[in-house]
Amino acid sequence: MPARLRFVRCTLALCAVSVLITAVMAPLGRAQGLASSDLSRFRFVGGVRMSPDGHRAAYTVIMHDRPGRPYPLLWIMDLSTQKSVPVGDGKASAGNPRWSPDGKSLAFQGSQGEKHGLFVAHADGSDINFLAPMTGTNSPLPGSGEDNLVA
Repeated sequence: MPARLRFVRCTLALCAVSVLITAVMAPLGRAQGLASSDLSRFRFVGGVRMSPDGHRAAYTVIMHDRPGRPYPLLWIMDLSTQKSVPVGDGKASAGNPRWSPDGKSLAFQGSQGEKHGLFVAHADGSDINFLAPMTGTNSPLPGSGEDNLVA
């Protein structure tokens, strides 16, 4: 495995562990262990996609901080600086990132305001544009399969 790929995998794994420790232990300030109320602060890194040039990684952070099902937030990490920025305002559900072949754009599934479906943003997470609504999947199981674009 190339050294850069090993570094990226280690960096993302450390990021996931750091998020988990920060989310659970920092607010606790106690040594009693976990309580059921702590579960809402758990976060984990979901899908990760490397940009074609290897300079950025798009990844999702799965949140459990509100009632209902967990939801993903989409982030982009600049691997040279290890700084991450949210795609959009960092509050709207977004996931399933896919880089354009030239690495200048990122397509993703999510919601922005009243629009839900397929979006595209610049590689730095800015200038989000709505492309098409999406509905249903090709799978009978909830939360699985590929979503369908509305024609």
